[in-house]
Amino acid sequence: MPNFPKNLLKWEYIIGGIVSILVCFLVIYPLVMLLYGAMRSVIPGAEGDIHVKNFVEAFTDMAVLNALKNTLLISLATVVSSFVIAVPIVWMVSRTNTPGAKILETLNLIPFLMSPFILGLAWTTLANPTTGLINVWLHTNLGFPQGFLNIYTSYGIVFCLTMYYVPYVYLFLVGSFKTMNPSLEESARTCGATLYQTITRVTLPLAMPAIFAAVFIVFVHCAGMFGVPGLLGLPRGFFVLSTKIYGYMRTYPVNYNMAATVASALLLISVLGVFVQKKIMGNRSYITVTGKGFRPNIIDLGPWKYLALAVNLLYLLVAAFLPVVTLLLVAFSKYWAGKIDPSLFTVANFKYVLFDTPLTVQAIKNSLYLAFFGGGICLFLGLIISYVTLRTKFAYRHFLDFITTLPVAIPGMVIAVGLLWAWIMFPPDVSFNFFGRSVIIPIPIYGTINILALGYITRYIPYGLRAVSSNLISISPELEESARVSGASWLQMMRLILLRLLRPGLAAGWIFIFIYFVRELDVSILLWNEESVVIPVAIWNLMEEGTYGTMCAMALVQTGIIFLGILIFKLFVKAEIANQA
Repeated sequence: MPNFPKNLLKWEYIIGGIVSILVCFLVIYPLVMLLYGAMRSVIPGAEGDIHVKNFVEAFTDMAVLNALKNTLLISLATVVSSFVIAVPIVWMVSRTNTPGAKILETLNLIPFLMSPFILGLAWTTLANPTTGLINVWLHTNLGFPQGFLNIYTSYGIVFCLTMYYVPYVYLFLVGSFKTMNPSLEESARTCGATLYQTITRVTLPLAMPAIFAAVFIVFVHCAGMFGVPGLLGLPRGFFVLSTKIYGYMRTYPVNYNMAATVASALLLISVLGVFVQKKIMGNRSYITVTGKGFRPNIIDLGPWKYLALAVNLLYLLVAAFLPVVTLLLVAFSKYWAGKIDPSLFTVANFKYVLFDTPLTVQAIKNSLYLAFFGGGICLFLGLIISYVTLRTKFAYRHFLDFITTLPVAIPGMVIAVGLLWAWIMFPPDVSFNFFGRSVIIPIPIYGTINILALGYITRYIPYGLRAVSSNLISISPELEESARVSGASWLQMMRLILLRLLRPGLAAGWIFIFIYFVRELDVSILLWNEESVVIPVAIWNLMEEGTYGTMCAMALVQTGIIFLGILIFKLFVKAEIANQA
């Protein structure tokens, strides 16, 4: 009998091994099938040769090349504009005496809670050339030409994406700005540097790790974004790679091969983004926090602090207040003509989406199912992978950590096309002969809500992993070792000690995953059917039908569900604090 390692028979290795294999399968298999589909000219499941003709065809097609150019320009412009707005806001809130800085820290995250697609929808009601609230007001009251503002342009796409991604950049930078050693800036000022020189030559260079991390995330997300470019670009024939993929999948006959080829180009952009980020960062040292204690230096802006407050409030007005108010106005109107008319107010639109239409009712049920149960599975997988990588001596734990983090760099449309190729050829069930009897094992993946669950979990498992690992790394292993020495099994230790200590972190991770699941459009738009429709897809369908009132009502339902999830999280945290007291 072979000498089998006894530690592999422990529960932590059995469960950890199973979950590790499952996660690697979820991430790697769709990507392999994506590349496989890009190198074939037949539909999924059919026999055919492997070749690179699709890549040659794609990159000699001017339509695809224009879409690639638009993708890169939109992504770069969004990165630049997001930083131009976010960096001053972060600096003002975290390092100056701007009035109400503590409150602004929370308010600045409000646009993050709205999906970029919903933000784009709101601005179609504000800056539509004919019925936009701002355009109608400017034309009626100030004599501006009709259609002075037009959101249906490449500039409109960059504008909406910028308003959404400013909080992303803010979240990445605020911690770095708060923990930076102020003595370095004080030394620069002592040597005669102006405030502007200190910020550009000391503060920003020292924040480069956070800056490049934010650049990478925003660029990759923008490159794979479908909602805003689809909403604002498709009506005017403006394509990016993600909307080009959507076109291949929504025309007859469906071109699975070219969709996989263009999705592979998106994947390549993501890989190049990772490479460039690591190349620029290199082996430089950015250490500014040492053992010596310090407090962040708060800069007195004098009378300019009120200008700083005004700038921050202007951003909130454009990115949060105007969109939410306009969504409410349109959702409660019988029809929308760009004017506020109390005589047209009604609740019929909400009745329509909440009770009268089977598609929207099914979408709400499906989104809640995916957010609660799919999000729970995603968090569970992150918990086990985090434990394996941080608490065990598993030989391939670093590779596992890399594979689990990889989906951060993969656009949702890429995952969706990969899942199509991965599961469309699978039969709905598999039958085999077992001692003379036919046994049927169902495999309900393609064409069901399960394929959406796979896509969501695959895309957001890095968020579950980081939510757990950031808390697990702060918990001493001595507590777990004491439980094991006392005779507790691994399962008992997890249930009685580790999970209880991790509950606040798990709750925070769950609410983030909940938000992402409820508003996910990029994965859903290619994988849904009438039975698996979700809220973002239902909003997209209402938008295509041109029913502004019901579209905005459904958008507010989505936003309300997200805020309800946040409320539940806050109540849970308060209960945890009360129990500990």
